[in-house]
Amino acid sequence: MMPPLSPGLRAALAALRDRVESRGGDAVTRLAVDRAFTVRGRGLVVTGTLRGGRIAVGDSLRIRPGDSTVRVREVQVHGHAVPVAGPGRVALAVAGTEASAVERGTVVSANDAVVVSDRLLVALRPAADLSGGPARLPVDRARLRLHVGTAQAGAIVGTSGREAVLLPDGESAALLRLESPIAVAPGDRFVLRRPSPPRTEAGGRVLDADPPRGVSRRRITPERLTSLAAARTTDEHEDALLALHGTRKGELAADVSEALAQRAVAAGEIRLAELRTTLTSGLKRLVTLSTVDAAAAVDRVIDELVAAGRLTRDGDVIRNRAAAPRATPAGLLAAMDRLEAALDVVAPPPLSDAARVAACPPEGIRALEAAGRIKRVGEDLAWSAAAYVRLEAHALELATVAPLTPATLRDATGTSRKYVMALLEDLDRRAVLRRTPDGHVPGPRAPVHTG
Repeated sequence: MMPPLSPGLRAALAALRDRVESRGGDAVTRLAVDRAFTVRGRGLVVTGTLRGGRIAVGDSLRIRPGDSTVRVREVQVHGHAVPVAGPGRVALAVAGTEASAVERGTVVSANDAVVVSDRLLVALRPAADLSGGPARLPVDRARLRLHVGTAQAGAIVGTSGREAVLLPDGESAALLRLESPIAVAPGDRFVLRRPSPPRTEAGGRVLDADPPRGVSRRRITPERLTSLAAARTTDEHEDALLALHGTRKGELAADVSEALAQRAVAAGEIRLAELRTTLTSGLKRLVTLSTVDAAAAVDRVIDELVAAGRLTRDGDVIRNRAAAPRATPAGLLAAMDRLEAALDVVAPPPLSDAARVAACPPEGIRALEAAGRIKRVGEDLAWSAAAYVRLEAHALELATVAPLTPATLRDATGTSRKYVMALLEDLDRRAVLRRTPDGHVPGPRAPVHTG
């Protein structure tokens, strides 16, 4: 029988518990797997240490690394079946994957915060030197062994560059490059060991399992790393990651969003397509984003600026408050009228030719588009709005009777294939018509006429 703990030891254990709990890092529910095996009549069983929350019978969980999804059929704690298990040693009988998909080192979780990565931004603390010498961090580019949960991987320690920042409480930020990807979550604690001669070199915690890459690395500063290391709640951690990366889950950091806003306002009066191109290019010079994600972020910024009144939108033209629309000279108005009339036919001439004959400059063309007086369907093809409406109605009427082919529309309008294909492609894009193997039929956005 163990002797009772002394009051001093009890106090020390309580202090250690409080210090560990105050550091957080266990907000993410996950099971670090140490064994996986098949039991006759029960199927696949995984055992490990559960941290961060509870797992219940019926839960749907993901296996990482890998992309398997499993359903919990049974939960056991110390050999007894229970409906729900909290942190500690747990065994799960699961369905949905084979034993080969689960091995020691994998993580079972339903939380998207668990990610698979081979680069980790971490906070390191040097291991104590048992010989009495000063504790030192591993040297830059040291090759060590990372142990986190039940996983391990070779790691190259980066203690120089932007990521190498001294943090409060004796920690230092560093970048770990792993030989193979592992599943981790923010706050996960680990140790770094030297295999031979065996020695623990450092301990630490994961700050960011997907650290900034590309141009976003320029955002790594001591202040942002210190803020990330000091985060205690999930919200604080997400805010710190947003500031560090400049973008997070479709949101832009405040400084990035304002930089785009200032660029948009400074543009004065500009076409929407040109502003989108300018801002997308500028955004990709500030943060690392795909072209699709950058375009979506730019559209949100423009919409927010219009909603806030910092920009106004007039058709396809965007302007700031100072760039008030100018009075249109009488000569330009007359040229715009001439161009609109030239395009009010079934087979209009090329837009550039028509504009030259009508003496209508580019600003006149933009004004006609913004006012909805002409419909541009190609780089050099446009109809007057009235002509386009007539053609649309004719095409829709024919498509209602039978699937509309290009040849049918060509014969019905007396035009050529060039005009017919441009019209059909535009109606298809707008979902007024829908392409089928037999021809075009009315689409989901076709006008509905009631008697």
